[in-house]
Amino acid sequence: MEWEPDSDPVIDLKANDAAARAAYRRRRVLTAGLGAVAVLAVIGAGGLMVGSMRATGGHTQPPPGTAAAPPTTPQYTSTLEQTLEVTTPPATTPTTTAPAVVPPQPAPTTAHTPPPPLPPPTPTGELKVSGPTTAVLMQSDGTIYRGQFTVTITNAGPPYTVTFVRVFLPTGVHIDFAAGNPGFATCVTQFQPGWWGCTGPSIPSGGTVTNTVHLTADNAPLSGPVEIHGFTLQYNQAVDMTPDDNVVSARLVLLPVA
Repeated sequence: MEWEPDSDPVIDLKANDAAARAAYRRRRVLTAGLGAVAVLAVIGAGGLMVGSMRATGGHTQPPPGTAAAPPTTPQYTSTLEQTLEVTTPPATTPTTTAPAVVPPQPAPTTAHTPPPPLPPPTPTGELKVSGPTTAVLMQSDGTIYRGQFTVTITNAGPPYTVTFVRVFLPTGVHIDFAAGNPGFATCVTQFQPGWWGCTGPSIPSGGTVTNTVHLTADNAPLSGPVEIHGFTLQYNQAVDMTPDDNVVSARLVLLPVA
């Protein structure tokens, strides 16, 4: 029995090739169609997105049913804004402030309690001074008048190394130291006429000192007598137990020229 093929092999190959090509063409057509559909879908989605962004000002819209988040404030400031913020001074209204008046403050005072005065010295001296009992007569030498008298000082108390003598000289009357030592010297004064302070003699206890006081008066020769009052000597009155007898007063009489 001879084998007979069902069909011609050449014919079968051709038939298979044609079927494969048709299938391939179908796949290409399908792929192309799907690609076109995908492109169209992308383009449509892009158009929708662009339209949505235009409608929302560039912000994406949340999906339906989702609460929209509040817009965030930009964390940057442009250079122009920074410059304006730095260089633009705030609007201010000039005000005039009156200067503060400070009342004068009194100078601080410190309360000091003055020390109590020193007690007066206890008198221990006992001087007794005697002088002229009548007027001291003064005569003109043709230019001025001259005169003199004697003073006696007795010390009945402790010894005195030095005494203090006060002399009152009326106007125009002077002590003539050149004519003799009056028993005091180094006299000073603040006013003339006035009191002079002088250093007196040393007097031993129980001793006696006698001095001659020479005077001058600045008067021209007179035709009649003139009296001058006020001449006084005081010896250690401050520390004497009986100061009243330490004083000598003299009345001066200027005699007229014959």
